[in-house]
Amino acid sequence: MKNFFISFALFAALIFVLSCGNSSKTEEKTDDKTDTGETSADEDAYTEPEDSDSDADTGETESAEAVECNDAGGTWNYETETCTRKTKCEPLSDKHAEWNGESSYTQTYIDGKWSAENTTKYSANEGICHFKCASGYEWNGSACIYDGSSQIQLPECGSRSVFPCYDSSTGYIWSARQTLNWNQAVSYCDNLTEDGIEGWHLPNINELRTLVRNCSDIMPGGICLLHDPDCLERSCWSESTCEACSYDESTGYHTGDPSGGYSKLQQTGSLWSSSIETKYDGAWVVSFSIATISPYGKENYLDLRCVKHTIPVGKTRKKSCQNKPANTVWNIVDTITQTYNGEGWEPTTEASYNPEASETKCRYKCAEGYEWNGNSCTTKGSSALPECSASSGTPCIDTSTGYVWSERSSESMNWEDAKSYCGSYSEKWIDGWKLPNIDELKTLLIADRVQAECLVSEVNHCLSNSCWSCSTCTQTATLTSDNVCMGSPSDDGRYSKFGETGDFWSSSANSQTNSAWGITFDYGDVIGWVRTGTSDVRCMKEAW
Repeated sequence: MKNFFISFALFAALIFVLSCGNSSKTEEKTDDKTDTGETSADEDAYTEPEDSDSDADTGETESAEAVECNDAGGTWNYETETCTRKTKCEPLSDKHAEWNGESSYTQTYIDGKWSAENTTKYSANEGICHFKCASGYEWNGSACIYDGSSQIQLPECGSRSVFPCYDSSTGYIWSARQTLNWNQAVSYCDNLTEDGIEGWHLPNINELRTLVRNCSDIMPGGICLLHDPDCLERSCWSESTCEACSYDESTGYHTGDPSGGYSKLQQTGSLWSSSIETKYDGAWVVSFSIATISPYGKENYLDLRCVKHTIPVGKTRKKSCQNKPANTVWNIVDTITQTYNGEGWEPTTEASYNPEASETKCRYKCAEGYEWNGNSCTTKGSSALPECSASSGTPCIDTSTGYVWSERSSESMNWEDAKSYCGSYSEKWIDGWKLPNIDELKTLLIADRVQAECLVSEVNHCLSNSCWSCSTCTQTATLTSDNVCMGSPSDDGRYSKFGETGDFWSSSANSQTNSAWGITFDYGDVIGWVRTGTSDVRCMKEAW
């Protein structure tokens, strides 16, 4: 019985294994039918993606294009089906240039060829492979050259400078010193390369004079007439103009300066110029030991320095005018255009006094209220002001009293505000005003009766009601039967030196009431008002 159960179990296991194997083969066969498009009983239960056949049809073509793209050094983009590569622009060959836009670009591979390469070129507009000149340099058509707007990257020429050095006041570069005769000096400078810099020449007398200091006679613009090319004859030279700075008449010798005080480089000795002395076929020489210019034979051996211009002749620039003194205004411009003439920039930015206006030169004139005394602009005296009248402007002066009067206030105000208004008032160039007292205000009144008889006065210390009466402080008014002072107004300004009407405050307060004295020019009367009321204002000050 036991063997029967074992045999039965083995038989059942064999049936299970065979059954599983047939099921696996059936699923595999179903998948095959689906892949080949054959119809099967479970076709509705499984649907192939729409693009499955497309991928199968085109995969081989895409692969070939991608391989070709990679072989050409590009990158294949499966979404756009394009082959591209990133290409750097040609390197910049000018050390003073910088990129003005993108320094690389994208090329496309089509029909076995890459699209055209971009050319590196100068352009003021941003773009692919465009470059521009760095700050301080400008394009001359073939290279970026120094434009004179910023200091070149060399040490400033001075007493301890190394060479080559740069003189920012002239735009010249100066070489190290060398000792040669004149002909050798000319050739030496023409062929010099120093610190990678080329384009030198032996300086002419004008250029050499820019190295002089502490001797205005032979500095540029001095009384020594030597100038290349205009005046190189002996007649342009004299001891009194070209050798006078260190000459000692008592000894008959030049005293000199062993410390090099006549040289911008603080050095002694003489330097060749390229300017020829025509009479004896010599050349003009500057001695920095004794501050002289003199002719010298070309066969002699002297020191030299070569010079190079960093600024093209004719170059222009905008510069602000300098050193305008106090109490002046520009006449007319504060910025001018300078032109480089080979020796320096002109015209100068140093401002000078000149009442004639110019748009090309730095000039100033005295500000309003000031006048030129030969050296500076000083405050005009009040005598320069117009005489006060109905037609005069302000400020004006009443020469009969010596009082200067301001413009009438644009609006009326109370008494306290009137005092503050004049205390801080300024008109044109004049400060220091005040609200006039009643005596000062009365001087503007054209009313003989009031001027002569009204007792209201700050000077006479009479500011109470008892100082006023209708018969003395009004021009035309009289008392009525009911004791009221009545008068007739006038609208033609006949009672005012300014030909005006209206009520004006004085600074004089009524000593008995909360009022202050003033004048009504409609009636020609002195009258008092409550201080919180409003009246017009004219400020005044003493003449000076």
